[in-house]
Amino acid sequence: MQNYLNKEQTVVVSGFLSQNGKILLVRSVSMMEQLNDTEYYDIPSWEVPFGIDPQEKIEGALKKLLGARDFIEIYPMSTYSFLQDDGASHTIGIVYKVNAPEKLCESVKNCEDIRFVDIEDIDAYIFSDRIKDMIRKGL
Repeated sequence: MQNYLNKEQTVVVSGFLSQNGKILLVRSVSMMEQLNDTEYYDIPSWEVPFGIDPQEKIEGALKKLLGARDFIEIYPMSTYSFLQDDGASHTIGIVYKVNAPEKLCESVKNCEDIRFVDIEDIDAYIFSDRIKDMIRKGL
């Protein structure tokens, strides 16, 4: 019989923001540590605290990251789920499509931790194959 008291579930929200053939990527420090300081980029993602609406979390987190007030629209486009630690940890992810005003994308300057990357160049970056496949499919 399994001990259900030692199980945990995490909800993660991610923002897929693309515009003019570019995709927004952020450096993932936690993944860099797991991969021995290899530079790892991904679409921006955040854990959703218990009791917080996932849509509110993604909107607030993106506004803080990008310094934006408003987005044209943010809507769920995909979900994923996986188990870790022999089934003791379950992660559920919601990927949101983010449409932002063009001025916002132009105002975000590439730096070490955040950058807009040409979609054709994504293979030069180390990040999730699942997300790369989503980008290629044009979701």
